Amino acid sequence: MTAGKNLAGRRHPRSPGLLQFSTFNWLVGGLALLVAALVFRRDARLATGLLVGSSYLYAAVGNFWATHGRPHPGWLLYGTALCLIAYGLATPDP
Repeated sequence: MTAGKNLAGRRHPRSPGLLQFSTFNWLVGGLALLVAALVFRRDARLATGLLVGSSYLYAAVGNFWATHGRPHPGWLLYGTALCLIAYGLATPDP
């Protein structure tokens, strides 16, 4: 491989696996948040929100870093999800 070749279109062999893991993380995290909101008490909702939120925060920061801060659906959606998790955890029980 020479330095003159364009590497922009080249993907790492682990990319498909990482994309599947991200999809799985969104699905399981979203389902866990829904179940926690409907079934669990306040302390269990807090624990679920912190666990899922920390996973989403890691993904948002990594995506933001990888895109050099340019607007991208990945970190924008993760950031929106984090704001909604924080709002859900901050609201009192009915």
